[in-house]
Amino acid sequence: MTTCTYSELTFITLQYTQLVDINARRRNADAIYRPQDFYGQLRTLIVLDLPASHELQLTEPSTLVLAVIQSLKVDSVPNAAGALRYKNSAAGMGRLEVVDLATIQCSIGRALDRDFWVIIDRSGPYARASFDLDG
Repeated sequence: MTTCTYSELTFITLQYTQLVDINARRRNADAIYRPQDFYGQLRTLIVLDLPASHELQLTEPSTLVLAVIQSLKVDSVPNAAGALRYKNSAAGMGRLEVVDLATIQCSIGRALDRDFWVIIDRSGPYARASFDLDG
């Protein structure tokens, strides 16, 4: 029998997208960025009020909202047509990441199955990030 603490049940689980350099392991290759989806648990939000700044190329004050996310080490569920899961332990957790709130695509569900949380993502094709890779 697997038990969960209250804090495990109240996590907000998210899908977010980051640009990843597909040549990161090739020493002298030019960086080529591609969007990649990740999953994680929202830990906190950070709101930064930024003043107008020549160094930051801000002509007027603006607000930047960052999300602190505990990434999840997901893998495929065997014989389940692309379903994803992660371990119900510290082994299923990845590193903390600080990302722009705009990269969060959607909140997703999860269901506990034995020692794994199975990700339930019903967002469909409309919850996808768009990036301007030319500018």
